Amino acid sequence: MATYKGIKGIPIETIAGDPANPLEGQVWYNSSSNAMKCYKYVVGTGAWASANASPVAHTDGGGAGSQTAYLAISGYIGGSAGAGNQAYDGTNWTTVNSLVNPRYSCTGSFGTQTAAITAGGPDGTSNWNTEIWDGTSFSQTSDFNRTTGYNAMGGAGTTTAGLLFNGNPGNVVFTETWDGTSWADTNNQQNGSHGPFAIGTQTAALQAGGNIYPAPYTKTSETWDGTSWTEVNDLNTGRGKGCSSGTQTAGLVAGGNANNPGSDLTEIWDGTSWTEVADMGTARYQDFGSPGGTSLLALTTGGAATGSPAASVNFLVEEWTDPTGNAVKTFTDS
Repeated sequence: MATYKGIKGIPIETIAGDPANPLEGQVWYNSSSNAMKCYKYVVGTGAWASANASPVAHTDGGGAGSQTAYLAISGYIGGSAGAGNQAYDGTNWTTVNSLVNPRYSCTGSFGTQTAAITAGGPDGTSNWNTEIWDGTSFSQTSDFNRTTGYNAMGGAGTTTAGLLFNGNPGNVVFTETWDGTSWADTNNQQNGSHGPFAIGTQTAALQAGGNIYPAPYTKTSETWDGTSWTEVNDLNTGRGKGCSSGTQTAGLVAGGNANNPGSDLTEIWDGTSWTEVADMGTARYQDFGSPGGTSLLALTTGGAATGSPAASVNFLVEEWTDPTGNAVKTFTDS
């Protein structure tokens, strides 16, 4: 007979409470409540709600962190590449120190509000460039390895264990890992795109959608196990350059460009398939997401409604809550 340790490789843990960030399928014994519990992801009754507006109207930038500790990185501001950044604490926005090099289309951004990476993005000088944020300021660090500067890449992980993949120009296929000092090439994705939704860590990432110009936006999704990419079930609606949050087994994507008009669609990933849930309040694309978030408490800010990003950037911010999306279940004898 199979045992939990035999399946998971570890025994059931006894703790005085519940773990702060349980994983899908994790089981533990709560000694405080004398109960056996597990974490079971369930698609709930989540919804988007308006939050305090950003102090800067921007689009097509990067983001790092979570819903309550977020860093919005540059983007298209006032008709050109921006260098300004804003921090969000779950209620208010604060302008923080600028990038070394202005850039936009820098979706190859990841990490936390106090330790982030941004890579690539067209401005004439920074297409190969990587900058690292220490919670106070950005500084230039090692360039990634592409021979042509890229933008609109996917990014996941942390400032000491990061992942960068795919991009523009064209529908480029590449993957590089970051060890805190330098980039290294590794196995490529199955499908090329740019502006994909990106979620997860250096060893457990999820990529979905993206632009495969001049064809329509793709629905393709792939998972990364630290060594190779595997194609999994598609999005319901193909699109890219939108908000993403969560983990490889419980993720969320919202908004994005579905061949120019901005989308208001939201989809949730349960580790196997995508399910459409409640729409955003305002359709948008090239909106900033929260790829560093480890839950479905997502944040989206800025973005364009239709047409040229320079013509319709906005200050709008929305937050996603899902009261039953991250559920701890108690075992019973029934």
